[in-house]
Amino acid sequence: MREFIRHTAQSISRRKFIQGGVAVTVLLFIAFMFTDFRKTVRRMLKRDADNLNLDRKAIGQFLADANREGYWNQFGLAKRVLICVQDALAMVGIHTPWYGKYLRYRNEITGRFLFSTDLFTEKYFEGKTVSYLGFHNPYKAPCGVPFSNLRS
Repeated sequence: MREFIRHTAQSISRRKFIQGGVAVTVLLFIAFMFTDFRKTVRRMLKRDADNLNLDRKAIGQFLADANREGYWNQFGLAKRVLICVQDALAMVGIHTPWYGKYLRYRNEITGRFLFSTDLFTEKYFEGKTVSYLGFHNPYKAPCGVPFSNLRS
């Protein structure tokens, strides 16, 4: 019985472990290089706001302002890779165990974009053009009530 246990136990050598780690790192690096984070965010925002009549330059202005404000700094390399890879997989219907985190980051980005438009400050009706106001930073913006314009 002891011989059977010794024989079935496979040990991995240090060389194979390092080679596997390097291979995974290279694959992640290649996946990250082929999927640009800003293009992925642009694609997500277009998909999430496709039923709104957005101004053509709104998403580009938001991306530029968010870059200027340092908003993307909160998304480290691992979060960016997760967003890029999961967005590509979600387009074909594949959900990884990290899909919930992807949705949380996606909702955060989309929410910040929508707060940067006049969607909530003006009375919205279907077909009205939604225009970009400026990057919404709750620490710099004055206190406001976004749903105060609910007059009929």
